[in-house]
Amino acid sequence: MGSGVWRTGAKGEFRRALVDAINGAQQVVLVASFLLADATLADAMLKAAERGVRVYALTASEQRVAKAPDDDEVFEKRMVDEHKQLLRSLAGKTLLRSAEHFHAKFVVVDPPWVGAGRTRAFLSTANLNKALTDSVELGIELDSVQAGALAGAFVRAFWSEAERELVETDRLASVGKPPALPVVPSHAGVLTTTKTSTELREGVLALIVGARRKLVVSCYGLDAAHPSVLAIKDAAARGVQVTVLTRPRPAVLAAARLLAKAGAVVRAHEKLHAKAVIADGVGLVMTANLEAHGLDRGFEVGVRIDPSSKVLAGVLSEWEEGFPWEFRLGPQRPEAIGDVWMGDKGSRDPKVEVVDLETVALPAVIAANALSLDAAPAPGYRRHRRLRSAWPVGCVLNGRCVLQPFRRKRGSAFGL
Repeated sequence: MGSGVWRTGAKGEFRRALVDAINGAQQVVLVASFLLADATLADAMLKAAERGVRVYALTASEQRVAKAPDDDEVFEKRMVDEHKQLLRSLAGKTLLRSAEHFHAKFVVVDPPWVGAGRTRAFLSTANLNKALTDSVELGIELDSVQAGALAGAFVRAFWSEAERELVETDRLASVGKPPALPVVPSHAGVLTTTKTSTELREGVLALIVGARRKLVVSCYGLDAAHPSVLAIKDAAARGVQVTVLTRPRPAVLAAARLLAKAGAVVRAHEKLHAKAVIADGVGLVMTANLEAHGLDRGFEVGVRIDPSSKVLAGVLSEWEEGFPWEFRLGPQRPEAIGDVWMGDKGSRDPKVEVVDLETVALPAVIAANALSLDAAPAPGYRRHRRLRSAWPVGCVLNGRCVLQPFRRKRGSAFGL
């Protein structure tokens, strides 16, 4: 998109940029991803290792990855299997370490201190798997100084926070105490969450709290009790124009309700996974969700965007206008005509269609007596409707209740 900002998509241009960078590596490749399951990327890593490049990787622990399908419907078991299969192919050829809290996604090639080749670095909101082409994600290309800071974050996590190391196929060993703690270069534009730092959390909160005119937040995970989400609510309550972009799923329903009540606009896309904040034109793209596991105790990274760049703001503006779903808190029926995604349903549940008005002629219902009318079976509908129906009322004849039609309206409540 220009100015170092990338959008993922079916053409795979961002993935191609990552692969090209690894193919051009001369000495060092650093790869971090919660899940690592892109065959093209893995092939580039293996070829780099074959030509003598030192390839290092950080991923989530096997226990955390195994729990992903149970904790979140987005992570299919197939993704986990592909991740494990790819790690087997990397065993013995790259040096891979893992930890339960590793969640950052980025690639750094030939960081400045190796003094060889062209330094390249990319932060990705997408896991390095099919999300690179299938999900709504962002990527940021860093300059060489930022790349040094990002590589430094990798080095610190590798030496002082990793828990296990892949020593051979399907065998991991515990990581011992490092011989020394690395000296890590820093950069004001590269923020991290680690076991000893919450600068990314502080940076996100500073942006939200400092917003005075317009605040746009894109995030897959929203915890209604987290200080960052509460800060967004407060921004909306004090009159800031707030838009939150997310993925419609039960896990974000409480936060969507909270924010909508405060006056925020909440829009959604079933493929959204990008995490970014723009407050009065100042932007930040990151790997962390607005949850404790991300901002408080994960290994996460974020990159500040040059305020002079309008590209990120333009992308989020397009998403604001183009996302198909908008959260409605207790909508009136005219607001819910058409397709509706119930807030307590996930992407695997069927959506419903609301029609404006439909008249349905129902068959007669015969009950033993007038007192048992309420026990008669009601019609079942797969679609929620404002229903004008022919229903029975009548008299008793020969011991049976003979029913004649009358009109009644039936309604229902709707949400995201």
